[in-house]
Amino acid sequence: MDIFCPHCSAGFILPDDKIPESQKFKLACPKCKEAIRIDLSAPLQQEQILENFPPNATVAFLFLKNPVLIQRIKIYFRRKDIYVSECTDIATANFKLRTNYYNIICIDESLLSPLILEIFKSWNGLRRREVNIICFDTEYPTLDSLSAFLIGANFVISKNDIEKIDIHLDRIFEAYTKYKEPWDIALKNTTIHR
Repeated sequence: MDIFCPHCSAGFILPDDKIPESQKFKLACPKCKEAIRIDLSAPLQQEQILENFPPNATVAFLFLKNPVLIQRIKIYFRRKDIYVSECTDIATANFKLRTNYYNIICIDESLLSPLILEIFKSWNGLRRREVNIICFDTEYPTLDSLSAFLIGANFVISKNDIEKIDIHLDRIFEAYTKYKEPWDIALKNTTIHR
């Protein structure tokens, strides 16, 4: 069972044989030691997790802390006809990322928990190439490719460059299109020759 701490956003796995028989229980977070209350009887809000977007729509998933940044990114995506799914807590983010298909993932660096990174790592090469992961509010310089690679993203945007978000997103989408172009050609050629 995936467990997420609402206090520090840490994620960990509770083995099935360690889950108590009762529907409600609490345990201490191994990272911050705060109590985590679990209620297995509470139904998940399925409408929050399963999403419906038009076929072939480009969809961005936003898991960010800064409300001003979220609003600016939403305006940018709306101008590009990109649909947006938002999330504010790590448990819902985990379920959404496992259940839905997103073309773009915008995530705050501080929210890159081990469980979120495991989701990215579980995708096969083709699936991973189809997702543009952009990490925001980093200490790294904007568009530093080595830093992006080391944290498992395609691109990073420094917390110092949030004011120029439109310019950086334009540069990111241009770079991502160039990165993806040879893969798209190879896939098309492979499909034709079958």
